[in-house]
Amino acid sequence: MARSKGLSGGVREIPIRDIIIRPEVFQIRLDELRKDVVRDYMSAYQRGDSMPPVRVADLKGVYYLIDGFHRMEALKWLHRDRVNAEIIPVKKEEEARWLAVKFNSIHGLRLTGKDKAKAFDIFIKAKGHLVDGKRGCFKSLRDMEKDFKLWTHVTIGNYLKKHYNSIYYALNVHAPEDDEGNGKEFPEVKPTYHISREQSVLDDLRKVYQEVPTLGAVGKRRIKDICGELILLIEKANEDGSSKDLGMPSESQEKLNRLFSLEEIEPEDNPDF
Repeated sequence: MARSKGLSGGVREIPIRDIIIRPEVFQIRLDELRKDVVRDYMSAYQRGDSMPPVRVADLKGVYYLIDGFHRMEALKWLHRDRVNAEIIPVKKEEEARWLAVKFNSIHGLRLTGKDKAKAFDIFIKAKGHLVDGKRGCFKSLRDMEKDFKLWTHVTIGNYLKKHYNSIYYALNVHAPEDDEGNGKEFPEVKPTYHISREQSVLDDLRKVYQEVPTLGAVGKRRIKDICGELILLIEKANEDGSSKDLGMPSESQEKLNRLFSLEEIEPEDNPDF
């Protein structure tokens, strides 16, 4: 496996043999290279035209081609052994793949619908839907639109709902039915990111955890019983294999109301007290 010589960043001429070419990983387009495009680039190189450098990701000292697959193929057909390349340091393969998506989306051949879907899958794997990559801190659909650039926020929402159901519901965003990009998705002041429902619930539990020592006897007993009910609810949800909110069964609603009330229950109604 070819490795860089300790040089990273900037544009320089490097040996083609030092670059690993994996179109199945870093080429966003699902179609194979177009020979007519390769021939056009060959003619340009033979004329001595000024050609933009290819881009390579430097991942742990290994160069991977992420932009310029047709140009690289043209140089290989011409038996050239060196190429001008912009070298970009990356920490993870997902980061390199997302860079490949961005570069290929702003120039070159037109992307098909399947190409865009593949690009969005890479966007998700690269944590592009998270603020600074922080778990539980989701960008709004409109912010994803700005960063992804290939789809509107409506299309992104629909795709998330169909293919990334857990992310879609974790966003905790409910757009109006008439929203088609008319700016009404967030009628109130829009936060910079959305806290997932899971994180929101955990934050609430943290507050309860901190307040329990200050409660009276009745409050502590109620919380103890509620914790027991929560365990049963979690076990039932795991058995059902569903993450959807099915609501509280009607026969349990009265019991639930009692659990969340500070009113003392008569001993005969609740012998455990």
